[in-house]
This record gives sequence, C-alpha cells and structure tokens, in this order.
Amino acid sequence: MKSRSGYKIYLFGAAVVIVSLTAYFLHRSFYLYGQRLTASADVLQQGHDLAQRHCGGCHLVPVPAAHSPRIWNHVLVQMGFRLGHDTFDMHGYFPEDQTGLRAERDLLIRNPGKPQLSKEDLRTIRNYYLVRSPSEFQPPEKNDNVPLRDVKIVPLRVSHGGPFAVTAALSQTGGELWLGEGVSKRLFRFDATGASRYESALPDMPVSLQSERNRLQIGFIGSMFPSDDKKGKVMEYVVSPAGLAEGRVLASGLYRTAQATVHPNGEVDAAGFGNTQGEFSVINARGEKQTIYQGSGAIWSRRVSLFGTKPQLLVLVAQEKEELILFEKNGNQWQRAETLIKLTPESGTMQFHVADMNGDGRQDIVLISGDDGDLPGESPRAYHGVRIFFQDAHHKFSERYFFNFPGAYRGCVADFNRDGISDIAAASYYPAPNTPHFALLILLGQKDSGYKPYRIDTEAAARFITLDCTDADGNGRPDLLLGKGDLKGPEKKGEATTIGYFIPNPF
Repeated sequence: MKSRSGYKIYLFGAAVVIVSLTAYFLHRSFYLYGQRLTASADVLQQGHDLAQRHCGGCHLVPVPAAHSPRIWNHVLVQMGFRLGHDTFDMHGYFPEDQTGLRAERDLLIRNPGKPQLSKEDLRTIRNYYLVRSPSEFQPPEKNDNVPLRDVKIVPLRVSHGGPFAVTAALSQTGGELWLGEGVSKRLFRFDATGASRYESALPDMPVSLQSERNRLQIGFIGSMFPSDDKKGKVMEYVVSPAGLAEGRVLASGLYRTAQATVHPNGEVDAAGFGNTQGEFSVINARGEKQTIYQGSGAIWSRRVSLFGTKPQLLVLVAQEKEELILFEKNGNQWQRAETLIKLTPESGTMQFHVADMNGDGRQDIVLISGDDGDLPGESPRAYHGVRIFFQDAHHKFSERYFFNFPGAYRGCVADFNRDGISDIAAASYYPAPNTPHFALLILLGQKDSGYKPYRIDTEAAARFITLDCTDADGNGRPDLLLGKGDLKGPEKKGEATTIGYFIPNPF
C-alpha cells in the first residue's frame, strides 16, 4: 500500500511539473515581450498612426527596422516610463533587463508624470514595432575587405587590473599623454614611449581634459546614478613634475556632465547630459551661468565659425532628440539660431567635428554616431558610423557621405598623410569576440573625392571610449591616443593592464 501510494504521489508530482513546464513555455511563446502580439493589418496600422502622433511630438519617428525585437522591447519599456506609465512588467521574459529598468522605474515613481496616452495605446505601438521589426531590421555592412594598416603600436599599461573605463584622453606635443580613468577615478600620465610618468587620484570620474601651460582643466561627471543630481563640476589643477596640485573650481552644480570646454577668457561651456533632466550652460569667469538649452542629452559642443560674423556655438544633443543646434552670440547673450541636423532617436550620436572636408572654402560637419551603451547585448547597426554633412552656398548642410562603422564612439579630423586633404579617424566601442568588426578606422580623403578606408588592429575585442589626435612626438604629423574600456575586466593582482594605446602617425 505504501509503495503504491508513493507511486501515485510521484506520478501526481511529475504531472504537476509537466503541466507547469508546458504552461510556462506556452505562456513564454505568446508573451515573450510582455504582451500577446498580433499581425492584424488593422492593428498594425493603428500602431503606426499612434507612433506618428505620440512619438513624433518629441523626436523624429523611428522605423521598425531600427532595432531587433529584443532591443525594441527594452526601448519601449523605457519610453513607457517617459510617457507617464509604469511599464516595468512589459519587459517580458528578459529578467536580465530588470536591474537597469528598475532604476528608471524608481525615477518615475519619485517624479510621476501625467500619462500622455492610454496603456492600451502604448501596447498597440509596441505591437507595431515588435511585429514589423523581424522582417525589416537591417544588418550592418560587411567590411571584411577594408585593408589592414601595419603600424607601430605603443601600449599604455597600469599596474592594477579589474574593470576600467578611460573616459578622458589628452595628448600634447612634447610627448605628454594623459588618460583619465573613471572606475578607479585616477589620472595617468605617460610619455610617447609608453613609460608611466606618474598617476594621481581624482575626486570623481573625469570626462574631459584640457591643458594650458602648466594648468590642467578637468571636467567631472558628478553623479552617474542618479543621473539628474547636479554634482558635476570643472576644476583646474597645477601640473608639476611631482603630480597635480588642486587649484580653482571653474564651474559647479552641473547635471551629470558629458563634456566641458574651458576658454582662454575664463568661460566654461558645460554639457549637462543628465538623464530625464539636463541642460547646456555657458559659465563666465565670474561664475554667472546662462543656460541656453534646457533638457537632457547635451553631449558635445564646439565654438565654431560656420558662416557670418557672429560668434557661433554648436551643441550636440543626444538621447531621443539627436540634433545639432547652432547658437549665436548677440551682445553678451547666446541665442538659439537654428537646428542644422536632426536624426532619428536610434542614431546614437556621440561627437562632431567641423572642418572643410572638400576644399570648397566652407566648413563642413563630421558626425560620429554609434552609441548603444544603454541597450542590452551586442547590437551592430547598419546606420551607425561616420557621416559627413557638406555645407552649400546657402549655409544648408546635407549628408553626402556615410561609412557604416558599428559602435562609432569618438573621432577626429586631421591630415594624416599630409596631402592637403582632411582625413578622419574613428574609434569604436562595439567590437566583440568572433565578430568581423574592428575598432579603429582611418578614412583617407582622396583627391578625386571620396575616402579610402583602412583598419588598424590593436588587440582582439578592444573597445575604445576616447580618441585624441595631436602631434605628440613632435615630428609634424598627427598621432593617435586611444583610451580603452573594459567594464567586465577581471581582477588581475600583480598583472599590468593595458588601458590605452599611443599610435605614432600611421601614414
């Protein structure tokens, strides 16, 4: 009796397990993305129309081909928060997303917004993107035929291991190479042979480095999480052979800072990226601040002379805006003039440079776009890379060159082969093991128009966050300084870690 009873209990338990597993996999197959999907033409059209109405109010409306369903699922949960809904339960069967999404959900709970559409309409928009994207998503171009440039590579090593991120880089003529590391919050100084000069502790993660004689100006991020705390600042240090001596605070009380530029007259241009909040500000030498852009996403800026006689300032805004805005100075005040370039929100713009790229006497714009650092997994895109927007006689900018370069993060413009034509270097944070993509690209301008690409290999799966181009070794030719990032790097006691590379002019 006991054995038969035990057998029945065993069978019952097994049946429960089988039913539970079957129910789990059936539910997962239908609700992988947190909701049941339908390919109904009417429902897809409704989703398209709702996206045009609600998404188009803040930015250009992306197409389903912009992401794979996996990424769309993550992005649309984030957008739900911004539209005033708690969409945390919509992440579906992707528990690895929970940590990052929970942080954004907590921000929504602390600062609840008024819902801008119904949750049902939000699900309809999600359905449109999740159903359409599998057939429309475009893979990146294959660049297997890009020739390899054999060059001298000087590794820049530090004595400790573990995760690291070189978030600021600066090279100076005379062989001074500076790398600011954000995880350990330290500043490293090397010479052009790769020898370490010294290292200094910093109070925060550095995001920008500038030098003026024996002064070093450093922009600090402030607060990464929460990103909307105003703790960013810009400080000046006195450089001596022994190290750094702290000097003045040039600006403080900044949103999470992405970049800061200090000008000879004492003004500071500060890109307060933030997250849901942010601003771009100009702070004068007396500490008086003019906020010329209100909103999150300010990531890069430059004082420029594109046309006309007024002082001009270009500000790049990422996040969902993805626009390059021109400001002009009237008297003592900066005023918004126009938006020169506007891209869709998946573009991942990171940086721009201004130069005459075709020799017509007009300044053009080189745009670097490839950020996907806030999205899960590896996701090479067909629309990430290097773009050139040429200026016409009417001061309008149109894209007339694009090179697909997944993960493009930083770039510079210089005449590397000294032929009088501007060239482009770009570094990527994307490449991963077993992928055909590479991390360092040179585009050599050709006399008959166009660009000839070259790749430079440093090590497998190298990821670069920073790039600076200066004639560091003093031979009259621009060199490359690269800062790496490896946030998953293991602890290596007693082993040196390569955090960057110095590459003497490769042409």
